[in-house]
Amino acid sequence: MGMLWGRMSRVYQLFSARAGRRARLWTGLALLISTAVFTAAYGWVLVQRYEAFQTYAWDLGIYNQAMYTTLVHHRLLYYTADLPSVPLGGTNPGSLLAVHFSPFLYALIPFYAVAPGPATLLVLQAAALASGVIPLYLLGRRLGLPVPLAGVAGAGYLCSPVLMGIGWYDFHAEALLPATVLWALYLYYSQRPLAFTIALVVALSVIESAAPFLFLFAAAGVIAWVYAILRRRSDRPGAKERLILVISALAPLAWLFLVLVCSLLLFGGTPGDLGGSYSSDYTTLGPNLTLFTAIPYALVHPTRAAAALSYQWGDKLAYVLVLLGSLAFLPLIGPKRLLLPAAAWIGLAVLSSASGFYQFGIQFAAYPYPFLAAGAVFGLSRLWTWRTRTPVTAPKTRPRRWPSRRVPWRLARGSPFAAAGGLAVAVVVTTVLISPLNTAPLWSYDLLAHGVPSLTSQEAALHDVIDLIPSAASVLTVSAIFPEVSSRVDAFVVPASSFFRSGYTFLDALENYTNESRYILLDFSVDYFDSAVLIRYVNLTGFGLYAEDDGALLYERGWSGPPLVWVPAGTVVPGSVLSMATHALLSASAGTEVGTDSHGEPPGNATLLWTGPYNYDVPPGSYAATFWFEIDARSSGAQLFLQVNNNPVQVSMFTYGQTGSGQNYGFHVNNGPRVVLNSTEVYNPENGSFVVQENVTLDFSWSYLGVWSVAGWGLTASLGWQLNSVTLQQLGP
Repeated sequence: MGMLWGRMSRVYQLFSARAGRRARLWTGLALLISTAVFTAAYGWVLVQRYEAFQTYAWDLGIYNQAMYTTLVHHRLLYYTADLPSVPLGGTNPGSLLAVHFSPFLYALIPFYAVAPGPATLLVLQAAALASGVIPLYLLGRRLGLPVPLAGVAGAGYLCSPVLMGIGWYDFHAEALLPATVLWALYLYYSQRPLAFTIALVVALSVIESAAPFLFLFAAAGVIAWVYAILRRRSDRPGAKERLILVISALAPLAWLFLVLVCSLLLFGGTPGDLGGSYSSDYTTLGPNLTLFTAIPYALVHPTRAAAALSYQWGDKLAYVLVLLGSLAFLPLIGPKRLLLPAAAWIGLAVLSSASGFYQFGIQFAAYPYPFLAAGAVFGLSRLWTWRTRTPVTAPKTRPRRWPSRRVPWRLARGSPFAAAGGLAVAVVVTTVLISPLNTAPLWSYDLLAHGVPSLTSQEAALHDVIDLIPSAASVLTVSAIFPEVSSRVDAFVVPASSFFRSGYTFLDALENYTNESRYILLDFSVDYFDSAVLIRYVNLTGFGLYAEDDGALLYERGWSGPPLVWVPAGTVVPGSVLSMATHALLSASAGTEVGTDSHGEPPGNATLLWTGPYNYDVPPGSYAATFWFEIDARSSGAQLFLQVNNNPVQVSMFTYGQTGSGQNYGFHVNNGPRVVLNSTEVYNPENGSFVVQENVTLDFSWSYLGVWSVAGWGLTASLGWQLNSVTLQQLGP
């Protein structure tokens, strides 16, 4: 094995010696092509999710509305989703900067202006994630890595499922952190004070919560500087390094002060990440905690900290192992100052009781990942330093802190190549475990759909209904549809996830949204929860059904005629889905037709044969349910009892998280007791055994929110039966 590594080492030496300008040129070109391919491929997947209604008002819809109103209407990143939380008389109501102080979003507007809309935002997010490979590669070259190994580090970054997971859940400002932080780190280690200062301010301007982590990186450097002075060490930082270190420590503190001042003066409060927006995510640890008080509280209250750590401890341990393992654990041999901000975020994640903090496929991994990625490059560089170090017998030429005697020479010679192979294995293994491109990853955020979606006919029908809404018309809709209509000022989402200021209720907000809207759009198949809440509490007086297509319902204010577009809903349910037990297929043959007679409930001695399918997305209207079955009627009299049922959905509202400034609302959605919409008894008027292939149709009206189902009951012990299918067909709106 040592001989193999030695040969690989000589090949790399030869390649590196001949690399020169041509190799750097080709590697740079490969990086640019890889970045473009990642942007195009991953951006396409994200747009597919948007087209398939797998994105939501929080956060793609609100970011798009904020960008659109800024570009077209010259508003201050105005959006409507959090208007219920704005105090009466507050300045700049509806600005996204009041929730996340992210002035860097203005830098995206020229690119967004090319084709304003949610799809452009998603492609920009993919490009931002991919562009982090450039400073990462340059950092590797700065640290002395040969071109091939620096390229391996860049490839590992682009292929990382952790990176893809950061951008999976809608659009978030946090997805801009990897590239901006990596540029700041590269310029820091390149000792360029002016360029570093600009890059640091850019990274700070992405989101207010980046400042504490960047400060921790600087604080570790200051501690090392003070330690070197106290120990009178000769490797103390020079003048330029001290200047950059001071800038890196003071800039985050100054930025936090600026954020607080601007937020208080312009918006009357602190941004969400610096306030109590995440207090409900640390309930196991303690009450009313923020992202930046959780760790100090845990240090002072070790018992509560132990309880928080033990909550879903297996998932939290897996999160830490996969986060580091995705980079082949190389950050562990990198600088400690890069580990400190990453460790701070990991501490916040494992102390939380909200699974989103310690799962992948959500934006929060953007906080530790750039520091860990840079640490991995340092780790690879140190392995390369071991490989190229002069043997122990050479007089004092090796670096003081990495004595070669700690690593056998033959092993150290091959270590960078082993690390490159380990990085490739880590990417493959973690891709299997957490990649959002998998349909069922093991440790990814389970509230989101995964895999590459394809557009169904039902979703295409919803797009057709959305196209009926004029581009500037006001509209109230549900969370999963809101991104599609968010390119307008007067787009409103059901405020089921909003914070409400004191004295202002959910019903107040919904009434105001309804009064300001010309259209109301919902679809139970793409967003059942919000649609259930909306249809339960909205007042549709004055609205008429303007369009209905495959479950999508569009109401227009003042519309009184029949629907302009009406495509009936319908479905065919195979008998195998409904049957509670497997029965032998009967051979259909001619026989006397069975009769039917209307009834309500089956007799007490009836045996349930099938039930289901419990559809939640049946729109209002008149329907026919047709049962296709075969029975072996071996005696006269009642044979089979058929039912069409509804379990009315009961939506109830409650308040939680009440403070002096307001409260949140939650909703319980439960199924009520069964209501029989129509039923019939199938009977055989003659004695004898008849195998009959039959169909029976039951008409019913569906006028309110509920769960639709059918049932079949056996009325004789000797009945032979086979259910082929049940067909549901809408007859009218």
